This record gives sequence, C-alpha cells and structure tokens, in this order.
Amino acid sequence: MDIRKIIAMVLRKWPVIVITAFIGAVAMYVFSSVYVTPIYSAKATMIVNKSQYQASEQNQMSYNDILMTQKLVKSYTIIMTSDTNLDLVKKELDTEMSIGAIRRSVKVSSVGETEVLQISVEHADPVLAQNIANALVKVSPATIIRVIKAGSAEVIDYALVPQSPVKPVVWQYGALGALIGLMLALAMIFLRDYFDNTFKTEDDIREVLDLPVITSLPEIMKDGNTVLTGETPFDFKEAFKVLRTKIQFSGIDGQMKKIAITSSGPFEGKTTVSINTALTLAETGKSVLLVDCDLRKPKVSKTLDIGQEPGLSNVLTQDSELELAIRNLEDFDTLDIIPCGVIPPNPAELLGSEQMGKFLDEIDSEYDYIIFDTPPIGLVADTAELSKFLDGVIWVVSYGRTIKESAIFAKETLDSVSANIIGCVFNRVKADGYGTRGYYRRYGYGGRYGYKYGYRRYGYGYGGRYSYRYGYGYGEEDPERAAKRGIFGYFGNGKADDDKKGDD
Repeated sequence: MDIRKIIAMVLRKWPVIVITAFIGAVAMYVFSSVYVTPIYSAKATMIVNKSQYQASEQNQMSYNDILMTQKLVKSYTIIMTSDTNLDLVKKELDTEMSIGAIRRSVKVSSVGETEVLQISVEHADPVLAQNIANALVKVSPATIIRVIKAGSAEVIDYALVPQSPVKPVVWQYGALGALIGLMLALAMIFLRDYFDNTFKTEDDIREVLDLPVITSLPEIMKDGNTVLTGETPFDFKEAFKVLRTKIQFSGIDGQMKKIAITSSGPFEGKTTVSINTALTLAETGKSVLLVDCDLRKPKVSKTLDIGQEPGLSNVLTQDSELELAIRNLEDFDTLDIIPCGVIPPNPAELLGSEQMGKFLDEIDSEYDYIIFDTPPIGLVADTAELSKFLDGVIWVVSYGRTIKESAIFAKETLDSVSANIIGCVFNRVKADGYGTRGYYRRYGYGGRYGYKYGYRRYGYGYGGRYSYRYGYGYGEEDPERAAKRGIFGYFGNGKADDDKKGDD
C-alpha cells in the first residue's frame, strides 16, 4: 500500500476517526471520574546530616560533608523502606495494614542533587496517608542512627491532610481514550481496506482483469441513474466523450459497430453507461440504436419513461413488427430505442437464437452504432450468448461495489466465448478516491474549468436526478406521478425525481 493511498484513505474516513477518538476520550473521562478510586498524596520532608553532633559543634557544613550526605541518601532510602522500619511504622499507627501494603503506598526519593529526602504516601484515605507519612518520619531517624552508627536525618516538614486527589488525572485518561479511539479507528479502516475485495483504483482493474480502463466516471449521485443533460457536471460529460472517442477509433476498420455494455453484477451502472454512450454518439450526428437486451430485469424503458412493449422479445418471437418496437426520442432524431418487450421465459436462448441473428442483419445497415444494454455477465449467460453476434463488449466496473472474484469469473466467461472486450468503464469513482479521477475532479479540469462555464451538479429535465423507484427489479410507476412529470420525464421541465432509486 503506497503512501498516497494511505493518506487518501485516512482523509476519506476522517469523520469516523474524529468521532471514534472523541467517543474514546469521553468514555475514559467518564470512567476515570466515576469508577476510578481517588488517590490522595501526603508529603513530608527530611534532611540527611553527616553527623548528629557535627552540626551543633560547627555553624556550617563543609563541601565534603554535603557530598557525603548525598551518598548516604540511597542508603537512607533503603533503610526507611525496610521491613524493620516499616514494622515500627505499623506499630506506631496500630493498624491492620500489612508491611507490604505500607511499602506499596510509600515512596522515598531525594530532591534533585540535594540531601533532602521527600516522603510521599499515596492512599485512598487522605487521613491515613498523612498518618503513615508522619509515622515514617518519626521512627526513621532512630533506625538510621542504629543501623549506620553515624549521621542523622531530621524532619523538615510534617505531612498535612491532602485536600484534593492526585489520581486519577482525568485529562490524561481523556487523552489516553482519544489515543485508543484513534488507534481503533485506524485499525478498523486498514483492516476493512485489507479485506475489501472490491475495485478501488484503475490499477486494480488493470492488475486483476488485465484490461484497459477506457474512462472513469465520477460519482455525482449516491443512488439512481444519471442521464446526460446540459446541466450535467462537466467531468461526467467529458468522461463519456472519452468513451465515444475510444469507440470511434476502435472502429476505424468499420468493425466496431455492435457493442454490448455489461457488468459482472447488478447495480453497477451498466444501464446508465448504455444510455449515455448512445446519447453521446448521437450528438455527433451518427445514427444510433439502443437495444435493451436485459430480458430479465429491464431498465432502459423505465429510465427514459417509454413503453416497454412492444420491444425486442416481441420482435424475436414475431409477435410484433420491428417498426412498432422502435422508439425515437424527441430532440434526438438520430437516436432510436428498442425496449425489451415482454419478459420471456428463456432469455438466454432467445438472445443466442437464429432470430436474433436475423434481427441484427436487418438493422445492421440502418445504423452507424448499435448499443446493447445486457444483463450482468456474472449472474446469467445472456451476454455470453449474445456476444457471438457483436463486435465488442464494454465492461462497467463500479468503485467499491464490483467484487474482484466475481469479475474474474465473469471475464473467464467472456473469454470462453472469445468475446472482444474493448475495455472497462470505471464507474462511481469518488472525488476523494485513491485514483487520479479524484485529483482532477477536485483540483483540475472537472472541478474548476467545467463549472466556470456554468455546469451545475444537478439540473432539470431528463438528467437531473433521474432513476426509478424499484431498484434492480420489477414494478410499475404511479400513473399520477408520471403525469406530473410529463409523458417524457426525459425532457421534462421540472426537477427530476430524486427519491426514485436503482442505478443498474
């Protein structure tokens, strides 16, 4: 994992990191305030002398005397915390505390480089802490003289009853909780990324599928289809122009005409890519036909608000004439659409039948490009059956949704029928994603150049927030709702429905 990916991942999840750290800080603060027993510290001080008589015989101590007393400090510390001395403390206090418990509460240390000893006693009972400290400084001088046979230790200050606890330090607990929350958040983010088997970068597609990435589509909506309009964000429109150029140059020899657009699974955006590819090709004046070949769960007719019947299945079963199945969209004279028609019981067999071949022969000379919206190749064999009639396949891979294992299986399926995979369209790339698309969307052409010319994120009419209610499946739309939006919500004047969902 390179440093750019790590930084991008952390920046993308910074709200989670901040919230988790805050929760950890609050939790530890409350825990320390409510559940941790307050500890009080009583302090007393003593001074170490070389001789108990020398100070009375001389008015001042020599430098050598000071050095000697400093050397005695460690010895005094050991003597004061010895079992013998602490047993005297226990008797002085007349307490049931064990010598070990007294030792754990006592800390004897020198103050800097001086001969001053500081006795600190920490205990939950402030009065008992004071009593232990004062008892220790009371019995220790006699023990020191008896053991060392020279020198003395005199009390400077006796301990007072402490008024406020020294532990817990709530801000330290809060900081510790924030640190723990931060580490947990980062651990969860990195573990999730480690076990995430979806595509996150264009390099993932190249490495896993060994396919070129034709173009990347930025995420401009979380749900629903997004059909191109004059109000569509600049970078989203430009991505389809890149796709159009790739198709045109791939077909210089005249062989790249019939193109299927598929995906390895549902809800990855193949219908959106199919419609927008057809629209973009039609903008050049080329005659384009969009055929809804998803005979299981069709979406083109619902997305464009056109009737589903008669359609492809009716033509293939000779239940309808081809002319009746073709729809022409207003303002797009060069774009025709054939919906799926009646849902047949045998979609794969129908798409791979001789009737399908005859149908393609019949329409081949009428159009410059024929775009097929096909079912997910990772779920059904329909696209594999259809691919033998086609010139190429464009594969839609969705950021954070397409699973690598299912994509590998789908590619093996296409390879087994010798399908010509032109390349991949990387869909729904986040603006703060790991790839280059995020950079250009935020800082480059799409982020500034496009919006300079008035392109807004969401607009009116057929492209604003266009989708349908029932997701990847069946369901009829409310007639009153359709009437309010107009016969062709595709070219309507009002804001498109943003509560209808299901981008396939």
